[in-house]
Amino acid sequence: MNDNNTQTQLELERITTVCALNRFSVTAGLDTTQTQRKQQLETKLHRVEAALHRLAQGCYGLCLECGSPITPERLAVIPYTELCYGCQRRLEKTILNPYVV
Repeated sequence: MNDNNTQTQLELERITTVCALNRFSVTAGLDTTQTQRKQQLETKLHRVEAALHRLAQGCYGLCLECGSPITPERLAVIPYTELCYGCQRRLEKTILNPYVV
């Protein structure tokens, strides 16, 4: 995926996420599920904006944990991902079972 396509895809992700968040701003008294969804969207927006920043800095597509290139297939599915597959798996294992060293 070239930089123009990547930027376009990330901008589209940002716009759709902002639009989804705007729906919550007009809704008063969010229930727990709505609050959780709003938090997920805010996190996604932050990650998309961080990916756009990495793209502008020339380091988009590199894992923030180990520095290895993230596969194009992974970036095509999750263009705002920050971690390669291996580092993501290690993180998930740590979260699921924090006592395993």
